[in-house]
Amino acid sequence: MRFKRIVIFSTSAHVYGAERGLLLFLRWGLRRKLFSRAFVFIPQPGPLQHILAGYPEVTVVVSPFSYTISRDLWTLIASAVMYPFMLTYCLYFIARHKINAVVSNTTCISVSLPLAMIMPHVFFVREVFNNCFFCFWQRQVSRFSYATLTVSAYVQKSVTLVRPEAVPEPVDTLFFQRYRRSVARAQLRIPAHYTVLAVIGRIHPAKGQKEFFRLLELIPRSATQRAVILVVGDENSAQPRLRAYKEDLLEQIGSSSHADSIRFVGYVQDMGRIYAAADVCIFPYQRDEFYGYSILEAAFFKKKVLLAHPGGGISEYLPDPAAIPVLNEQNLLKSLISSGEIPVLPARFPALQGYLRILERLFR
Repeated sequence: MRFKRIVIFSTSAHVYGAERGLLLFLRWGLRRKLFSRAFVFIPQPGPLQHILAGYPEVTVVVSPFSYTISRDLWTLIASAVMYPFMLTYCLYFIARHKINAVVSNTTCISVSLPLAMIMPHVFFVREVFNNCFFCFWQRQVSRFSYATLTVSAYVQKSVTLVRPEAVPEPVDTLFFQRYRRSVARAQLRIPAHYTVLAVIGRIHPAKGQKEFFRLLELIPRSATQRAVILVVGDENSAQPRLRAYKEDLLEQIGSSSHADSIRFVGYVQDMGRIYAAADVCIFPYQRDEFYGYSILEAAFFKKKVLLAHPGGGISEYLPDPAAIPVLNEQNLLKSLISSGEIPVLPARFPALQGYLRILERLFR
């Protein structure tokens, strides 16, 4: 065991793609005895805290200071003012608890860089910045890190990093409960004969919820009279621009001609129920996904899928991304009227053994 006690900085206290990767890393790291103790920093209380409470080897720390980067100006200024206090607190914590290594991901680069310069640091790169300053900072973190792991070969090729290694993360099947379709629909109070579309993704401009509902307005009202459209996800940040986006989205849903058929579900931890109830999963993302956890999960549950952008990291596990139905007016109407015409999403799933071999090489 190379590192007995580690600190992990989590981007969010909700469980989306990056946090699913964190849970996968923790579960298998502890099971394979790659480390014996983990302290997980989260920016605020949330569902992740309750999940981690089930691991006796894990201590959750709700950080008194912000350590994630922000594109919001006032949040950025406030973080800069508090930066010396945040860094002092982290260094004190590491010394007090005799930490051997630090693990963080892309949006934690403000705390990652100084720590990577003084101790072993494992850097999970999960996204590509379009901001030159953040890209430079990310490159410096990679330069000083003990290991830099990218969530896909697409990310590996899209950013300039030092000795990056692509480590596609498999679906963590233990994270999901299994439901029969009838049970899932009964629990969600959805009639058995209705068509169910699930629009999946955290509430964010890049995830395209507004664009989806503009497209939905082109569909006749009669097409959704025996349908339920579930909006699954929530904003996972206190940034004002994301709160404003969510408020605008809820207003857009409320004024929609299909409002009676739309349900804003919000954040869902038990996604197994959603996948079991849904006929078609919709991903209206406005950019190529860096990896696309939810898309991979939909494939794992053998769901029919409409994608706005079938490129990026998802092309590494979809045999023929170009054959996946594109989210447009015609296919959306098909999914509502005769979802049988939409094919089930095929996929090549990343191997767990390959993922574990890389972790064991780094931590043994």
